Amino acid sequence: MLSSDEGSIWSISWGDIKYGNILGIGTLRSRVIIFQEINKIWKEIAYHDLHQASVNWVEFSPFGLKLFGGSSDGTVSVLELHQKNWKFSSFKASDYSVVCLAIQPLPLGESVSE
Repeated sequence: MLSSDEGSIWSISWGDIKYGNILGIGTLRSRVIIFQEINKIWKEIAYHDLHQASVNWVEFSPFGLKLFGGSSDGTVSVLELHQKNWKFSSFKASDYSVVCLAIQPLPLGESVSE
């Protein structure tokens, strides 16, 4: 059983099975959380609370252990496992609420320039 004191869960996303049973959630209380099932018990393994409003949508990337979260504050956050450490960042995506996300992988060898 998954337990958290986060109140309402607005969105869930399953991670790639190669990382085990991984579940990402976005909450009414502005948090993005990753849970992993370890020995038949769900444990919170990473989270952030960068958003100023509810997290309406979460979506795992098709590559790597990276969870994106879209919020009513117009930002998109990224919670990513990088060299055994969790890193998080966010960027302004809209002047309005972000209510859904679609993660498009880049062609092999290309990267996003900032």
